[in-house]
Amino acid sequence: MLQFASSDSSAESEIAKVESMSSRNHLHDEMRWRTVGMLQAGARQSAVARELNVHRSVIHRLWNHYQRDQNEGPYPAICVAQPHEGGLFARRPVVCVVPSAGQSAVAEVEHRSWTPEQWGNVLFTKEFRFNIQNDSRRAMIWREPGTRYRAPNIVERDHYIVWVGIATNGRTYIYVFAGGSVTAIRYHDEILHPLVRPFIAAMGTDAIFMDDNAHPHRARLVRSYLESETIPQMAWPAISLDLNSIEHVWDMLGRRITGHSVPPGTLHELQQALVQ
Repeated sequence: MLQFASSDSSAESEIAKVESMSSRNHLHDEMRWRTVGMLQAGARQSAVARELNVHRSVIHRLWNHYQRDQNEGPYPAICVAQPHEGGLFARRPVVCVVPSAGQSAVAEVEHRSWTPEQWGNVLFTKEFRFNIQNDSRRAMIWREPGTRYRAPNIVERDHYIVWVGIATNGRTYIYVFAGGSVTAIRYHDEILHPLVRPFIAAMGTDAIFMDDNAHPHRARLVRSYLESETIPQMAWPAISLDLNSIEHVWDMLGRRITGHSVPPGTLHELQQALVQ
């Protein structure tokens, strides 16, 4: 039996303490669906416990019960149905990077006021990754435990990195890296010297070269080569409100390739589809 102090203030303090302990060991019905939704959205159990001011063990037991009975018990259905009726669904939050004031100012001053003629002097370039086969992660197989890496249970998937450059009045050749990762040496030997240099020269003295901030593009070898060939680069912040217009081209190409009734099955078919 609990023994309270004689004064009213002490008694109220003890009662509040007991109620607090009780609330930290139990979840009200209206909080249970919120807990499930937060966990489904990827929140850590410790973070949910702090948010709801309960012991982590309470969250742990609730989540285990939900996972165990989600296909057979009525409780999960009730938990999910309540927020669903209110138009709420468990979704991962959108992740974004907020540019700093200085970076936004650079983009505003240097690019927003440009005329179409100035943009016409820019060669936009970027690589894009294509998978020859469909995403094998969505394919399911039946196998015995412990046989994950046996040959019949392995699906090989080929992917290629494709590069291209576009300008107002033309584009470069579409180049496919034969295999492996794109290093600074490969970027210099396979892209800059044979493709970018002659295209920039044909564009005229006002031409500007633009790529992104990938590590191979910012290597000392690349910077030295561009300086030696007097190829000016556009100042482009790592985090900018402006977008490389070639992103839209790659998005269109990617959608058209995946929209084919018969996707490309070989490197040659991929190249032909991209050119078309």
